[in-house]
Amino acid sequence: MNILMDLLAIQSEGSRGRGIGRYSEELSKNILKLHSADVTLLLNSLFPEHKEDILNTFSSLIDEKNIQEYRLLDSSDKDFKNKSLFNNINSFLIEKQFSKYNNADIIHFHSIFEGLEGKADTLKTFLNITNLKTVITLYDLIPLIFKDTYLVNEDVRKWYFNKLRLIYEADLLFAISDATREDAINILGIPEEKVINISGAIDSSNFFKLKTKNDNEKTLIKYGINQPYLMYTGGIDFRKNLEVSIEAFSKIKQKNFENFQYVIVCKINDDQRKSFQELIKKLDIPDNKVIFTGFVSDEELNYLYNKAYLFIFPSIYEGFGLPVLEAMSCGTPVIGSNASSIPEIIGRDDCMFDPTSIEDISNKIDYVLDDKNLVETLKDYFYDRSKLFSWEKSAQIAIAGYKKLEKKEKVPIKNTKVAFFTPLPPKRSGISDYCLELIPFLSKYMNIDIYVDDYDVKDDYIKYNFNIFSYKEFESKKNEYENIIYQFGNSEFHQYMYNIALNNPGIIVLHDFFLSGLVNYIADKTQNPSFFFNELVYSHGKIGEEYSNKILSNEIEVVNAIIDLPMNKSIVNSAKAIIVHSNYSKDLFKKYYKDEVYNIFKIEQLIKAPSKKIVDSKSLYRKKLKFDDDDVVLSAFGHITDTKQYDFILESIIKENILKNKNIKLCFVGDFICEEYKKKIFSLIESNNIDEQVFITGFVNDSLYREYLLASDIGINLRINSRGETSRALLMNMAYGLPTIINDYASFSEITDTATHKVKMNDGQSFTDAISLLVKDKEYRNRLSINAFKHIQKYHNPDAIAFEIYNILLDQIASIQDKKEVIPNLAKIIVDNNLDLNESEYVNLAEVIKKCK
Repeated sequence: MNILMDLLAIQSEGSRGRGIGRYSEELSKNILKLHSADVTLLLNSLFPEHKEDILNTFSSLIDEKNIQEYRLLDSSDKDFKNKSLFNNINSFLIEKQFSKYNNADIIHFHSIFEGLEGKADTLKTFLNITNLKTVITLYDLIPLIFKDTYLVNEDVRKWYFNKLRLIYEADLLFAISDATREDAINILGIPEEKVINISGAIDSSNFFKLKTKNDNEKTLIKYGINQPYLMYTGGIDFRKNLEVSIEAFSKIKQKNFENFQYVIVCKINDDQRKSFQELIKKLDIPDNKVIFTGFVSDEELNYLYNKAYLFIFPSIYEGFGLPVLEAMSCGTPVIGSNASSIPEIIGRDDCMFDPTSIEDISNKIDYVLDDKNLVETLKDYFYDRSKLFSWEKSAQIAIAGYKKLEKKEKVPIKNTKVAFFTPLPPKRSGISDYCLELIPFLSKYMNIDIYVDDYDVKDDYIKYNFNIFSYKEFESKKNEYENIIYQFGNSEFHQYMYNIALNNPGIIVLHDFFLSGLVNYIADKTQNPSFFFNELVYSHGKIGEEYSNKILSNEIEVVNAIIDLPMNKSIVNSAKAIIVHSNYSKDLFKKYYKDEVYNIFKIEQLIKAPSKKIVDSKSLYRKKLKFDDDDVVLSAFGHITDTKQYDFILESIIKENILKNKNIKLCFVGDFICEEYKKKIFSLIESNNIDEQVFITGFVNDSLYREYLLASDIGINLRINSRGETSRALLMNMAYGLPTIINDYASFSEITDTATHKVKMNDGQSFTDAISLLVKDKEYRNRLSINAFKHIQKYHNPDAIAFEIYNILLDQIASIQDKKEVIPNLAKIIVDNNLDLNESEYVNLAEVIKKCK
C-alpha cells in the first residue's frame, strides 16, 4: 500500500500553526509511527521557509528521500479573479506532477480548503488524477451551515463551493468527529460508507495535568485573576456564543457570582474588546469579574486550564472542539453545549446545556458550583475520559481506512466532455431537484457543461462549479462535446431541449415514459397544432390516425390522446441510448413499439439517504411537530392528486372505521393541483367528521417535508394510471426508514417485498388490513424500516448510479483521446483564460514543466 500525503496544511498561511495545521501534523506523525513504509510526503515548493522545520519534525519517522516537493506558480500577488484563473494552471501542474507517482495507490489531502489568500493552491478537480484513490480530511462544514455569515462575500462564496467539489469527488473522507461525519452525509448526501470518523486528540506535551498548581502564580497576577474562576478559550466569532455565556454568568446565583470570576482566554482586537466592555457595562457586571487575557503562550494556557475551577464551552457549532479536550486532559471539570461534536467529547448529559438558552447555561454553572463533591467527581471523570482520545487511535482508524480503500478497484476514468440538458431550480420540477443531486456525483466521472432555458440557476454549488449556458449557445459549441445527456420529463420544462435532441443525438434519460403532455404544450406554445397530430401519427401509426380523426371530429378531446398514448417516438428514435428507472418503463417500449429495437438501460434513481443516526431520531421530530408519544402517525407525501388515490385512502379508512382509534393521525403532506379534487377530499373529511384526525399541510419546504418523514410511523403511497414515472416520494419514505404501504402495481412491483408492505390494487380491505397490522405490530414496522433503509443504500447509492451512467456514456463514444501533452494543454489554458504572464512567470512555468516530465 503506497501512500502519498499532501502536507500543504502544515505549510500554508491559512493553516500552519492553527488547528488544521496542528491536527494534520499530529495525525501524519502518528500514521508514520504505525506505517512508515511506502509513504511519500509531498511539500509545496513555494514555502521554503518551513522546509527545515518540517524535515526536522519528520526526519526520525521517514527517510528524507521520501519527502518530496512539487512546484507551482506563485499567485499570491494576484487579485481574486486572476488568482482564480491562475488556479487553472496550477491545478493542471499538480495533476501532472502527482500523476508521476505510478506506484502510489492513495493520496491523502490533509486540507483542501486552502488558497483563498497567499501562495497556497490546490486542485480544482480529481477528475484527471486517474491513477490515485483520493482521501480528504474533513474538519467541518461550518461555512456552508452558516453561509449567510461566512459566505457573504461573492468571491469567498465561489471559492468555498469550488472546494466542495473535491469533497464529492473524493473516494474516502476522514471526518474529525461524528458530527462532521453526520454533516457530510445529511447535508451533502455523501454515502455513509465513504465517510469515516477518525476523531481527534491533543498535543499531550503541551496540555497535561500539573503535579503542583502553585508554581506559576505570577500568571494569575499578570492577568488580574484573584478569585476562583470559570474559564473559556477559543476564538471570537458569533458561533462561539461568548456574549450569551457572559450574560449567563451575570445571572448565576449571587453567592457564586460574588465568589468567581469568568476568564476568557483568546486573542482579541480593540474593537472586540470595546464591544465586550459595553456588554459588561450594560449587564452591570463589576470591573474585573470578566477578564479578557488576550493571547497567551501554550505554557500559560496549560497553567490556566489546570487552575480553572470550571471550564465552559458555549459554542453553537464545532467540528471537534479541541479546547474541551485540552481542559479535560488537565483534570478540569467541563460543561459545554449539547450541539455538534461537543457531546461526543463530554459524554455526560448533566454537563451539557442548550447554548441558545441563557437560563440553561446559568443553571448548569450553578449546578456544578453548588456541589463540591460533584466537582471532585467531575475532575476524575473528565481526566479519565480524556484518555479515550489519542492520536494513535486516530491513526489506527485512518490506516484501516486506507486498507479498506486499497481493496476497492480503482477504475481509470477517461475524461470526456458532456453537454447536459436539464431544468434546474428555480424551476419547480422533480427532475430539477433530481439533477441538482445527481450532477455533483456525476462530475466525478465527466466534465459537464449545463444547458438550460433562459434563466439564472440559483443553486450555489452548480453555478460556481459548472459552465451554465443558454440552449441558444449550443449550436456554436456542440463540436466541443463527446456526448450529450438529455433529462426528459412530461412537462413544459423540457420544451427548450426537444428540437435539439431530435437534431443532435445523445443519451435520453426518460423520467416519464409518456411525453404526450410535453408534445401538447409545445404545440400550444408554438401555435402549431399540426405538430401534435404529426407526433401522434408518427408515434402510434393507425391508432394515432384514429385518435386524430376522432379529435378533429369532436368525438373525443385532445386530453384523451394525452392520457392514453405516450407520443415519445421522435425523441426515443433520436437517442443513442435510453436510460429509464424501472423495468416497467422498459416493458412499455414493448407494449407500444413491439417491432422497434432500442438501446435501453435501466438505472435506478439516486437518493441522498440520511444517516442511520437521523433515521433513529424519530422522537425528536415527533415532539417538534407536536405529536403525542402514543399517537400513530400515518402520512402520504407529495402532490395530492387522483393518481395517488387519496380519495381511495380516505374512503377505505372511513368504511373500516380505522379512525375510531383516536390516537391515529392521518397526514397528507403536500398540496392540491386540481381544485375539483380538493373539494372532493375536503368533502369526505368534513362529512365524516374526521377533521381532528386528518391533516393536510399544503405545500411544505424540503426541511419540513423531511421532518414529517421522520415523525411519521407509517407511510402510504398508492398509484393508478402510471405513465412510466418512478415515485421519488416512495424512495424518500424508504430512505428515511418509514414503513410504507404500497399497491402492487407498475414500478412499485419491483421493490423488494421485504422493504415495503404491498397490497392489492383497488382493494380497500387489503389496504385497511395492512394499516391495522402495522398499527398493532411495532416489531414488523421496525423490520420494514430497517429493510427499506438498506434497500435504498444498496440500490440507490449516488456514487454507484453516477458510475453506471458514466459507463453507458463511455460505450457511446468511439474513442476518447487522453490529452496528456503538457505544453499544448498549458498553452490552451493560458489562451482560454486570457492570462497575461510576465517574463519571470514564464521562466518559473518552464521550471515547473521540467517537474512534469
